[in-house]
Amino acid sequence: MQIPLTDDELHVLAETLARHNRELEHEIAQTDDRNFRHMLQATLDVLSAVHRHLASGELQLSSEEARTLAEALERSERALSVEIAHTENRNFKHMLHHELDELVGAHCKIAGRIGRA
Repeated sequence: MQIPLTDDELHVLAETLARHNRELEHEIAQTDDRNFRHMLQATLDVLSAVHRHLASGELQLSSEEARTLAEALERSERALSVEIAHTENRNFKHMLHHELDELVGAHCKIAGRIGRA
């Protein structure tokens, strides 16, 4: 499925996905449970493929990629909301709010396409 995103949404989505993938790589390295590590690696593989799609400037996703990305975006949005709540610097808080708005916009478009698929 093709998902039309603005340049800002693509940029924020790419940054968020790169950060999320780094965190997944770290979690994989720290996980002792083989089955859990395998599940995390499968998720990382899917999200890495999505990140490569983003590098081309558009978002063409399979249903599995869209669902996995939507789950990752939910976690990222929660983490960003917590960071906003704990930030006292007004300018930084404004920047985080803008990032969250773009992320939520992209997430809504992706979730809308999942619902139609």
